[in-house]
Amino acid sequence: EEGGEEERKERGGKDRREGQRRVILALDEVSDPMNLGAILRSAHFLGAGGVMLSEKNCAPLSAIVSKASAGAMEVMDIVKCRNLPQELQAAKQAGWEVWGADAGKHAVPVSSPSILPIPDRLVLVLGSEGSGMRKLVSRECDKHVMIPAGREARKARLVDSLNVSVSAGILLSHLLLH
Repeated sequence: EEGGEEERKERGGKDRREGQRRVILALDEVSDPMNLGAILRSAHFLGAGGVMLSEKNCAPLSAIVSKASAGAMEVMDIVKCRNLPQELQAAKQAGWEVWGADAGKHAVPVSSPSILPIPDRLVLVLGSEGSGMRKLVSRECDKHVMIPAGREARKARLVDSLNVSVSAGILLSHLLLH
């Protein structure tokens, strides 16, 4: 096995096979290559176990994505999914929980104690830059989580969401490092 036990312990402190939480990202129609690259970079940096990409309307893995990912694209496990809802169903049948990032009223703040305990095997779904997750993808989610806006942003009501790559970084940080 590449890296060996010492390298695994240096990177994450604990061997993933010893029950450490695993989070896999599933990206539904993320079409901007710079966003995709930034998501891959954050996912790799924060320790995500891999990335699932919807084949439809997703940015192709390209030199632009690679550059934006700072090389993470070349080392991460990335799987293209012809039918993302079906893949999410299969993940649930294999014992994974599926959570979706959503700004809707039914979503629970990721910082809320009500999301605890965070499952050891979790697929986190993020939707496209403009419209979020497709309904058929959202229906496969066991729970929906959101990043609450700060007080000033709530008052001003000017900006109602974050860039998908920023959201990915914040959510992964909460789910993997806390």
